[in-house]
Amino acid sequence: MGIAALLLGPPLLAQERPMEATIRSMATVTGTNLSDAWLEPTAGLVGVILADSQPLRALDLGSIEPATYFKAD
Repeated sequence: MGIAALLLGPPLLAQERPMEATIRSMATVTGTNLSDAWLEPTAGLVGVILADSQPLRALDLGSIEPATYFKAD
């Protein structure tokens, strides 16, 4: 029962998940400090996006250069 509580319970602050820690550390770049109520769902969404985009990131695009700038007409 104790092991189930550890696995199903919320993580302790000292055991913060890597995605949540990354999002929290990006607050200076994004200008937004997410509250704890928004942090876990946001980390979950980013994790789903990363998992879904893995096949796209695995493509070998050869000599195609990524866009490095955008110019509006």
